[in-house]
Amino acid sequence: MVNLKEITVTSVCVAFVFSLQALSQNAPVTGIPSIGNLLPGQEVTVPVIVTGFNNIGSVSLTCDFDTNSFQFVSFEVNSSLIASGTSDVGDNNTGDGTHRLIFGWFGNSVTLPDSSWIIRYVLKYRKGDGSLRWFDNGPSCAYTDPKGAFMNDLPTSEYYFDGHLCEKLYAPELISGPDSVGPGAENIIYTIDSLENVISYNWTVPFGAKIVGGADSTSITVNFMPAAISGNISVSGISRCGEGPSAFLPVTITGQTTSSGNGLGQGSLQTGSGFLIYPNPADDWFIIKTSKQVYDWLTLEILASNGEVARIVNIKNQIQYKEFPVDISDIKPGIYFVVIRTRLGNIVNKLIIK
Repeated sequence: MVNLKEITVTSVCVAFVFSLQALSQNAPVTGIPSIGNLLPGQEVTVPVIVTGFNNIGSVSLTCDFDTNSFQFVSFEVNSSLIASGTSDVGDNNTGDGTHRLIFGWFGNSVTLPDSSWIIRYVLKYRKGDGSLRWFDNGPSCAYTDPKGAFMNDLPTSEYYFDGHLCEKLYAPELISGPDSVGPGAENIIYTIDSLENVISYNWTVPFGAKIVGGADSTSITVNFMPAAISGNISVSGISRCGEGPSAFLPVTITGQTTSSGNGLGQGSLQTGSGFLIYPNPADDWFIIKTSKQVYDWLTLEILASNGEVARIVNIKNQIQYKEFPVDISDIKPGIYFVVIRTRLGNIVNKLIIK
């Protein structure tokens, strides 16, 4: 077996000889996954995954990594490639803190199912956000068919995808900001301390609230609509390998009646409100029923989960023991909120439209 650990990139390209014939079929799409939640000193197996690995006669793949982030330990080649040809891997020091992994294989025609791995690298993780970056100068990343004809892999951005190894992310320790606001409150600020090894942040706010500034930062500005309901503000950090755990801050909307149930049954009754919404889930219509006399005009709003108003209905005053059908036949299926506005406050309930 050829020992590629002692030879240069150029030597590898010579060892696995490619024909200069015209390009034939497209090369496989080749990618390295991003793996997060790692701890210093942890060993991790990183596969090189291919799609479109059809009738392949030889492979040459080269990728670089920073040794401050992780180091190469060992490798495993797919058994189908081992049975059909010759392969080896070289770990070459380029002299600037970067190592270059070089994988070469040549043999008989091999076809693998999509999303198969052709080689798995075992790496020891050290710290930070490290990348396995493809180094492509032409033959350094290339596939041929069994006759030695190069396969098309241009543009390279559509055929070779880098991978990342990322350190474990933790939830923010504390969300600073008011935990009680009134309906319609504006420019309310919530902040956290910055997290290590993150590239952005993911905030969520209660229904009826809207982030108007700083959505992917450590500080957001929030406006609460009059129909906003109590709920959690949450935030988590995002690295190149995914999203970490969240921190939560319960926020109460003052002066608002809340639901006694989850709104998912046959009817939904608001505590002490005297209103019943049924059926729920609903198809083309639902009914608002009141069990007590109301002396004011009632306004009913149906709001989508993004806060957009899907329907506004005005219900006449001086009603008692009445049922009012609400047509929803032209509203798309989904989860909505029904807001009943009265002189004494807003009543909010979840509605599912099938």
